[in-house]
Amino acid sequence: DIKAPFDGRLGRSQVHEGTLVSPQETELNTLVQLSPIYATFNPTEADLALIEKYRASGDLVVDLFVGHEDKARYSGKLTFLDNAVDRTTGTITARATIDNPMKELLPGQFIKVRLHLTDQPNALLVPQIALNSSQLGQFVYVVGEKGTAEQRFIETGATIGDRIVINKGLKDGDKVITGNLQKLGPGAPVQALPQTAS
Repeated sequence: DIKAPFDGRLGRSQVHEGTLVSPQETELNTLVQLSPIYATFNPTEADLALIEKYRASGDLVVDLFVGHEDKARYSGKLTFLDNAVDRTTGTITARATIDNPMKELLPGQFIKVRLHLTDQPNALLVPQIALNSSQLGQFVYVVGEKGTAEQRFIETGATIGDRIVINKGLKDGDKVITGNLQKLGPGAPVQALPQTAS
């Protein structure tokens, strides 16, 4: 009898009846733990200060999305953050512990992870497609009072789906231009479909 130190699922047998085996040398099978299961992901070093800031206040929730799902199917907690940044990628290894009672998540499976740091009520969101960059920083174009395009430099926050939080530079009701600009003549209105920031 062989007893395992944890519950899990066996893989394909590596040996069959009659095979000569040697202690500590022959691999009989592979047992993987499925509940709880670990989800490994790699936040960037730019996010590290924020993660450490909110982690000091308590456990951070991690939501898991499987495949192309829009809603998180699993949730867990951030339980490990490595002690060094990978210089080749500029990321750090993080790990969440996830309850997997139905054992649907398997090792090696591709998932999407959302790390919940804090709540920001009444956040101002704009489509990411509206963002532009220059040496001076990120900016968007908004429709001015006379119907002409105006450049606004902004400070961005968290990304939520195809939208991004604007911390500074816009106010509720500003009409952000998400399409291409086309000037018809001096003082002529812009030809683009604006979208109200909300």
